[in-house]
Amino acid sequence: MKFSGMKFLRIGSAALCAVIAAGCSDNDFRLPEVDREAPTVVMQFPSSNAYTDLADITVRGRTSDNDVLVSVTVNGNVPMTMDDFATWETSIALSPGINTITVEAADLTGNQTTRVINVVRQRGTIDRPFGSEFDTASDTLYFVDIDANKIMTITLADGEVAEFADLSQFVPTSRTDTQPLDLALDLPNDSIYLTVASDAAAGNSSVGIWRYDTVMETWSAFSDSTIDTNAVLQLPTDVMLDSANNRLLVIDFSADSVVAVSLADGSQSLLNATPAFPFSEPTDAAIDVQANRLLVTDRANDSVISVDLTTGVHTLLSDNNLDASPALRESLSITMDAANGRALIQDTVTPGIITVDLATGLRDGLSLNGRDPIRLNDARSLAIRGNEVLALDNQSDHLVAIDLDTEVRRIVTNNGFPRGSVTTTVEDIAATDRGVFGHNEDAALLVGGDDGFEVIAGSVDGGTQQLNLEFFAVDIESLTGYAVEDSGTSTSESRISTINLFTGGMQVISDGGLPNDVNPLDDVTNITMDRDRNRLLVLTATQILAVNLSDGARTVVSNDIAVPFNDPRHVYVDSANDRLLVIDDGYPSLIAVDSTGARSLFATTPAPGNTTPEVPDFLAIDPNGNLWLYDHANQFLELDAVTGARTPRIDVTARPRAQWRDMNVVDDVVYAVVNGGIEQIDLRTDESVIIYGSAPLGNGAE
Repeated sequence: MKFSGMKFLRIGSAALCAVIAAGCSDNDFRLPEVDREAPTVVMQFPSSNAYTDLADITVRGRTSDNDVLVSVTVNGNVPMTMDDFATWETSIALSPGINTITVEAADLTGNQTTRVINVVRQRGTIDRPFGSEFDTASDTLYFVDIDANKIMTITLADGEVAEFADLSQFVPTSRTDTQPLDLALDLPNDSIYLTVASDAAAGNSSVGIWRYDTVMETWSAFSDSTIDTNAVLQLPTDVMLDSANNRLLVIDFSADSVVAVSLADGSQSLLNATPAFPFSEPTDAAIDVQANRLLVTDRANDSVISVDLTTGVHTLLSDNNLDASPALRESLSITMDAANGRALIQDTVTPGIITVDLATGLRDGLSLNGRDPIRLNDARSLAIRGNEVLALDNQSDHLVAIDLDTEVRRIVTNNGFPRGSVTTTVEDIAATDRGVFGHNEDAALLVGGDDGFEVIAGSVDGGTQQLNLEFFAVDIESLTGYAVEDSGTSTSESRISTINLFTGGMQVISDGGLPNDVNPLDDVTNITMDRDRNRLLVLTATQILAVNLSDGARTVVSNDIAVPFNDPRHVYVDSANDRLLVIDDGYPSLIAVDSTGARSLFATTPAPGNTTPEVPDFLAIDPNGNLWLYDHANQFLELDAVTGARTPRIDVTARPRAQWRDMNVVDDVVYAVVNGGIEQIDLRTDESVIIYGSAPLGNGAE
């Protein structure tokens, strides 16, 4: 009989007789040892705290145990497996918002392990937001996204971004025309009004306002030359509802005017044809109900102009002659903070919020950028929500709320997860079984695990530990990072430092004087960890150096002039084939370096469909020794390790950002550094999630 989960000690016959006859001491007989070791669960895809636009996602992982696994469930259901749960996968339906996925594993003895990951399904992204308007009744922000060609909504309660209405019929057919830039809400009357410079139905000559019926979900021309033969709109950029006067007020950027559009019949009229203070590039406007006026920001005149809603008379409220600081330079948006007797302006040259006193025109600053990591640079619209001002930033693709009393900023939503995170562009990445490592444009080293990413070295807020990380490598055995920094002594000299991935502590191990000046670290272009030989490999403009991790000594690995470097970019350790592989922008192939340092060309044949081999960008060698290549044509390819033959695996050009900046592969999962974050792609299903940053989604939102 076999007793799984227990270990028995053999008892000799003499001892057994003694036990039967007279009993025994503790040293003669022991109870069986009980297995107390719980199963190990490894999530392969997706990572926790990822976000996606998929309605269903394939969850897969690995499970192991020192005994016999008896069950694995994912959200209570048994996943598919072909190897007794050593590997498994299942499909999970995702609801909008946060989805909790629970994996439970149990062995024969009853030991259990529970792993919980969160995946956010987001139905839309913030691509290039322009005009917006906040609906207090539904606590929802509506905005025009000119890259997505849609009206999008953001639910303020949970930060959910979703598509609301399609604008593809208004995409200009000529470069001289402008996309829709703003909207006005009249939801009690089932209407949304949109500024239109051209539309496919009526041709590019149609300029004016279109109405969206929120019940019928249809568009129709509301005010243009087909409605009013005397239409005066040329380039409408901003529209707002003036319900007290049963009209829309439209800012015309080309005509430098305010145009009134009747809600009764769509007729247009200039509010003032010859104002005393004329506009020159009006950008945005807000209605000051109490003073019966419209406040207009003028970008060219660096001013705020008041327009009487009855007479149309223009008067100057504020400019740089009245109040020099904070200066108006390129004002983009304005909203009313009536409760505090002021207008709020976002200005690109003075990032943050500028306040304008409604009585005096004097200005002050509200939450100016300073060192705040939540940036506010290009908000094309502002809105008031309770005691906060909402700013939808066109550069950072996030919605920021600023407390009107404390001036504290918070991210309501962005294209990343966790919501509210401050993200910056990643430069390099290393994916391993133990996590994902990278450094970003603020020279901060990041470590990513099940709970997202955190900064472990460096500073993103101007602190004292600011680094200048040029390149980095990770030793997955000791979880030690190695970084190339500018030595500060010359433009070409560098130094190598270790980084403790638990504390962020750094220590220089090799530079121009440590241990000596032999084989200096000049013109370093990249580094990599060679765990097999316990050394760090440094790629320079002409050669490959090895850095001894014990004393920092540098020796030459390869300076073969038979295949000279032209523009070397990366070096990789191909342990399975006892060679190094180098990417050099001067070659459409890889350079293989054998154990003697001799070089030869590898992977010289083009991929199917290519007449010549494309120049490689990045290489990944997964833990199983498989080779993966990303090239100048934005192709992700599998390489034959012997012949170098290239086989296409992912059509990168079909994804939202058709250019990767770095990549790695583990467990048939690609970790790709894309514009704005890190994308995780399952090679088996082509499903993708974003695990860091605010990168665009890659699967196609519903």
